[in-house]
Amino acid sequence: MAITHGTTIRNTLADDVGAALANGNCVLKEGTTVICTIALGATPFSAASGGTITLNGTPSGTASTSTTNGVDTFEMQDSGGALVYTGTVTVSGGGGDMEISNTTIAANETVTITSHSYTAAP
Repeated sequence: MAITHGTTIRNTLADDVGAALANGNCVLKEGTTVICTIALGATPFSAASGGTITLNGTPSGTASTSTTNGVDTFEMQDSGGALVYTGTVTVSGGGGDMEISNTTIAANETVTITSHSYTAAP
C-alpha cells in the first residue's frame, strides 16, 4: 500500500513550496542552456486548495539568448538560487507542467508564463 496524505497536510506542503519560492525565479531552459529567467514576486502562488497552488498572475521575463529547438524544461528556484522543483514546458494549451506564450524564443523576446500550478503528492 502506498503512503498517502490527507488534504490538510497536502495544503500545508503545497503552501510551504509556494512560500519557498517567494522572490525566487523560474528558469526556462532548452536542455541545459538557460534561455530566460523570470522573477517571481513576494507571493507567487495562491493559497493551497485540494493540495494545489496556482501561480498568481502571468509573470514574464526577457530571453537572454535564443533557441532554435524550443524551451523544454523549467526550474523553480528559491531567492538564493536553490532548486525547489523542475518540470516540462509547452506552449499554451500544450499540457506541459508549465505553459508559456512561445517555446521557440528569440534573443530579447518577452516570455510569459500563461499557466502553472503545483500539486503536493497525495
